[in-house]
Amino acid sequence: MNNPFLHDDWRASVALRVSPRARYLRIRIDHQGRVELVLPRGYDRGEALQFLDTQRGWVEKTLSRITPPEPLLRPEQITLPAIDQCWQVDFRAGLRGGFREQEPGILLLREGDDWPESLRRWLTVQGKRHLVPWLASVSAELALPFRGVTIRGQKTRWGSCSARGNINLNHALLLLPPEPVRYLLIHELCHTVHMNHSRAYWRLVERLCPDYRIHDRALRGAMARMPAWLHA
Repeated sequence: MNNPFLHDDWRASVALRVSPRARYLRIRIDHQGRVELVLPRGYDRGEALQFLDTQRGWVEKTLSRITPPEPLLRPEQITLPAIDQCWQVDFRAGLRGGFREQEPGILLLREGDDWPESLRRWLTVQGKRHLVPWLASVSAELALPFRGVTIRGQKTRWGSCSARGNINLNHALLLLPPEPVRYLLIHELCHTVHMNHSRAYWRLVERLCPDYRIHDRALRGAMARMPAWLHA
């Protein structure tokens, strides 16, 4: 693996992210060797970079243990178990917009190095098309209203809910079986009642999804099994 921490401009390879939920500085390194420095809101960036300097040796050691990712293989088909769909993928040169649905079940992607980004944008479109109404249906069924919903490509979270009742859903949910996806929707909707993971919250989750523990365990290990193009 090409380790940017061996070069003088190593800091430029670190992504800085301010998180309102963070209580302290922390460094995240994903399975592809990307390094992120997470800052609490209002934290001095100069001090944060000084902290990063002190952790350079640890980061180098951690990166040395990561197996280099395999070359990205262009998919011949994309299966979306959550909605029981399978799309055949065809690559075309000069395709405007990066992708196009030629007809139901056939996806055209633009030839070139940017096809993973195009595929992720298409997955977001599919998420808006299917996850949004699915969430609305479960919301009505359980009488747990929400304020709004956004489909995103989070790297570490399947979903989240803000204090105002706005829910974020990961477009990669479409790559999972429907049962854990439904549980995740219930999980986030329950946060419109309890903005925490208290006993009262989990009692509500269990009442609405009695086998939630099975699905929760499945979700915890699923992110690592996602296709490489999802976060390339």
